[in-house]
Amino acid sequence: MKIGCPSLSCAQMLAQSGLKRIVVAILDPDPRNNGKGVHILKEAGIQVDIGVGSKFVMGFLQHYLGYS
Repeated sequence: MKIGCPSLSCAQMLAQSGLKRIVVAILDPDPRNNGKGVHILKEAGIQVDIGVGSKFVMGFLQHYLGYS
């Protein structure tokens, strides 16, 4: 695996990393991406925990994501 390889998505690179567990605070709200990376990770046999720290993350991403 080449780090920074533009032909691989972040999820694809993580799927090849050998990690066993990944923690995701929030899913990308963009429907083009929402959940696709998680699917790639789970298909690679990686345990994915979603929602850990979501309130904290939403606190500082709220303006960027456009939630009110």
